[in-house]
Amino acid sequence: MRPASIKKFDMLYLAALIALVLSVVLNLDAITDLSETEAALAGQPSLGAAGVLMGLGLVTLLALVFWFLISRLRIEMLKWLLALVSAYLLISVIAAMGSVPLASIGIEVAMAVLLAAATYFLFQSDAKEWFAAKRGGDNSE
Repeated sequence: MRPASIKKFDMLYLAALIALVLSVVLNLDAITDLSETEAALAGQPSLGAAGVLMGLGLVTLLALVFWFLISRLRIEMLKWLLALVSAYLLISVIAAMGSVPLASIGIEVAMAVLLAAATYFLFQSDAKEWFAAKRGGDNSE
């Protein structure tokens, strides 16, 4: 049986992923313009919106694999990597708040908070016991 903390992690992590997708889709024009500008400055061809969407697809796939490895395969060491990513994202969003209007960064703030909350639940006692049961050879869900 999956503990409550892991169920909460699942919901919050997947909600953060949905917020990421929404943020990119809603800001696709601005992200595409930035991507094209950076490509032009580097003398590289631009992939435009298709490139941005391919990148989003890759990031989404990797995030889902990461979720699967933590939530389903119980690979405990990945929770520490997620904690580092979550802390970096929170710091990045806080730093961006000074230079970007709050209205345009709202979804990113929500995503960072959701990811931090999801990570928090991986460190709760019932989650620790659930991870420990895997190490001990108990494969029951």
